[in-house]
Amino acid sequence: MNAKEKKFWTEFLELYESMPCLWKIKSTEYANREIKSKCYNTMVEKLKEIDADANRDKVVKKINTFRTNYRRDLKKVKQSEKSGAGVDDIYESSLWYFENLKFLENQECSLEGRCSMDPEGLNVNTCLTCSVIQLLDFLTCIYVFFRTRIKIMQRVDLQKNAKLSRQRMNF
Repeated sequence: MNAKEKKFWTEFLELYESMPCLWKIKSTEYANREIKSKCYNTMVEKLKEIDADANRDKVVKKINTFRTNYRRDLKKVKQSEKSGAGVDDIYESSLWYFENLKFLENQECSLEGRCSMDPEGLNVNTCLTCSVIQLLDFLTCIYVFFRTRIKIMQRVDLQKNAKLSRQRMNF
């Protein structure tokens, strides 16, 4: 990634951070669709600087990609801290934008399955939110797995049918 692209994505993430209604679950604006829609429109305009075909779906996908990668590396950092590893052995993220997304740290689920948004980790509503997000991620993985599996099976069936057709032609 060149310096110009890195600068753009840094600005994109800073813009995202400036709009807590898009990421801060405890924000009163988080449930307000009008405010969120306006913020997404601002994000779309920003993305149009590099992608003329940008729309809300592309913005959401891009944000989800950043968040997924951040969450994965945050989990590695937390696991290495809990493992009793020495200070020198604690995992350091290689994501250039890891520090840019630190504002999300308290929005992500902790390793124990408790929601880190509540200091005690016991708030059922926020934990439920995290559980739903985890469930959606899991279901998406299952969907992709089965969709891929079906495509493979369809190809195998086509190959078998083609082989049978060739055999019938030879008789």
